[in-house]
Amino acid sequence: MAKKSIPNHRIKNQAPIGKRFHRLVVLAEIEQYIDPKTGKRIRMVSCKCDCGNTKNIRLNALISGNTKSCGCFATQRRKEFSTKHGYCLHTLYKVWSNMKDRCLNENNKRFEYYGEKGITVCDKWVNRPDKFIEWAKNNGWEKGLFLDRIDVDDDYYPENCRFVDIYQSNQNTSRIRKNNSSGFRGVTFDKSRNAWQACINVNGDEINIGRFETSKDAAIAYDNEVVKHNSFHPLNFGG
Repeated sequence: MAKKSIPNHRIKNQAPIGKRFHRLVVLAEIEQYIDPKTGKRIRMVSCKCDCGNTKNIRLNALISGNTKSCGCFATQRRKEFSTKHGYCLHTLYKVWSNMKDRCLNENNKRFEYYGEKGITVCDKWVNRPDKFIEWAKNNGWEKGLFLDRIDVDDDYYPENCRFVDIYQSNQNTSRIRKNNSSGFRGVTFDKSRNAWQACINVNGDEINIGRFETSKDAAIAYDNEVVKHNSFHPLNFGG
């Protein structure tokens, strides 16, 4: 009896178990990461690095080449490069190093908001502090400003990064407080009025936008207020 052929779409969707990607070898496909904001499912694989470490990595980052090791290669290159060129003494070198660490080092206390969420650093910067420093100097960096991603759910790359002050940086965050029952930014439930209330902080002043029957209506009103004030708050609906 002839063997049944496997449909092409199934072959294409199979994880490349046993295949090598730079310093990483795929061991198994694991549970998908679900983005808490968008609900998007991201395929994840467990990989063995040449240094001996095992790490969970986004499959698309592995295939694209954005992730080449468990982080050891980047650390090695960083040490070699900083020693050779003296970039470790530059203020922006620390900015670059911290950016990479929270994306690649699972022991970083902020890793859950970056690397675990799938945020990574582009090929142009990941092993080239000189390229990052050059870009920063030509794109608004001054002492006292902070590196910020325009789209907080996207990676670190030139078109998605800018420098802002601490107030603007705090506004542009993807995190929603754990005690937020609405699931939307700037929206809380007013038990005394039995309604959803929308508020926003603009330049240090809290603005009461109003109360609404549904949390979605309140979230839409919040987004409209963000657009109105041209603030750095991310939108609930991204539009």
